[in-house]
Amino acid sequence: MQSNLCLVPISNFHIESVFKIGDIYFSPLYTQAEDNDLSFTDSVTKVEFEKIQNYIKLFNKSNQIAITNCTMAIKNVENLEYQNSQEAFTLVAKVCEEIDRTMDYFRLTNCQIGNFDTLPGIPGFIPDGFKTIYKWDKNTNDFVTISGEITFMFQKGIGLKPYNEPDARSFQEVDWRCIFSERKDEVFLNCRAALIRINEAMYMDNLNVAFIYLMTTIEMLADKDTMLPYRKVKSKILPFVAKNKKQYHELSEYMRDLSEFKRTEIVHNGKNIYDLYSNKSQVLKELFKVTGLIVKYVNVVICLETYTFDELETKRAEMKTYLGI
Repeated sequence: MQSNLCLVPISNFHIESVFKIGDIYFSPLYTQAEDNDLSFTDSVTKVEFEKIQNYIKLFNKSNQIAITNCTMAIKNVENLEYQNSQEAFTLVAKVCEEIDRTMDYFRLTNCQIGNFDTLPGIPGFIPDGFKTIYKWDKNTNDFVTISGEITFMFQKGIGLKPYNEPDARSFQEVDWRCIFSERKDEVFLNCRAALIRINEAMYMDNLNVAFIYLMTTIEMLADKDTMLPYRKVKSKILPFVAKNKKQYHELSEYMRDLSEFKRTEIVHNGKNIYDLYSNKSQVLKELFKVTGLIVKYVNVVICLETYTFDELETKRAEMKTYLGI
């Protein structure tokens, strides 16, 4: 770890061990000297753990704003230099965005749209309203603050404590491959964009907006360049989701209802989503089901290892033949 090392705070995110995802380390904001139960998963070596401990100890000694209920993301950044406040804003936003995309894994496996109580904070947000990262200065052996734009974000709830903290076994999970693959092909990037949109929807207070955002995400997966009528969207998505012909037709009817009686009412007739369901729990259940449909499609398509939309279209035809539709 060199002088371009930085720390990014993540509020409302509770972990009990040090682990690594890609080139990003995650650590509680305390050391083993303060809590003897602190450990590390097999994604981190003992040498790496000790280095991280030293950085956390050094950070806590720095004269930084008091941060509680927080986890630190730690990574090397290629270039942390800036000449003015605008460049600093851009730098902070870029670093925090990279950390946030890693957080997609935890939100997808632990969180649900509409349940704000267990959402982690957006990386970089701290109580003073600035989006902030901390750069290690090797000359002074101290951390200096790089402040981004002022963005107040009030968040309810106790935050997220992941069910499982990542270790070597996590690397084999389908969800992991969907988020952290190094693939750059058009099929993967389209699927990855859909997962990003799900994560973005989790922070939308207005569930009407979240619902519409998810519906347009399905449309994007069906065809990212052309807006298709929903009857054609169904035939693009469902062959990868349905297990058999019966389930295909059941899901087709479900998507027809979503489009004609939910989406149309909200988008074109000005209805509130709460007018279309008996209570809020039914709204949340619907959003969870739509999210599951998107994630299922993404998981299947990624595992098929198709790399172009033409290849995907060929595979779609094969799936239709298999299902007998």
